[in-house]
Amino acid sequence: MEFRQGDAQALPVPDASFDAVLNVESAHCYPSIDPFFSEVRRVLRPGGHLLYADIHGAGEVPKLERAIGASGLKQVEHGDISDGVVAALQLDSDRRKRWCAQSAPRFVHGPIDKFIGVAGTRVPVELANGGERYLTYVLRKPD
Repeated sequence: MEFRQGDAQALPVPDASFDAVLNVESAHCYPSIDPFFSEVRRVLRPGGHLLYADIHGAGEVPKLERAIGASGLKQVEHGDISDGVVAALQLDSDRRKRWCAQSAPRFVHGPIDKFIGVAGTRVPVELANGGERYLTYVLRKPD
């Protein structure tokens, strides 16, 4: 295994370099999802897979699905794991809150609690009420 730093919308690798691309909780930060999917299609070998998991605002899901449809990648699987993520965040909330209290200066506890999804913060609340969705996809580059 080798790690390289690069831009997900301009990967520093030749065409058809990978059997699989893994993207977890980062694509929602890209300026545009379309160049990312183009780049994934470029770097995957025929028959290669994109394994994707990310959180999206409920109103953004149709745009994401249009981008997937236009990407030239074929959808193999799709799931909405929002309920499971909410349950996991709830079960682990006290441990993460203690970790923050022990590891970080007090003045950053609030922002860190939000970032790590402590119960009652925005991410678990929005996932629970449907305002955000945690989606998974397995996409395949055609042969």
